[in-house]
Amino acid sequence: MTHSHSHDHGHGHSHGHGHSHVPDGANERRIAWAMWITGGFMIVEAAGG
Repeated sequence: MTHSHSHDHGHGHSHGHGHSHVPDGANERRIAWAMWITGGFMIVEAAGG
């Protein structure tokens, strides 16, 4: 006895992206803050052991 069934995995929406991957000024500032905070913690951890 065989058992067969099908699944419809069709999507009713687009997968396109309408945005640019070039960072703007706000993103660059956020990345810079994250870098400085992370670097500061690394220095404190290295100094504190």
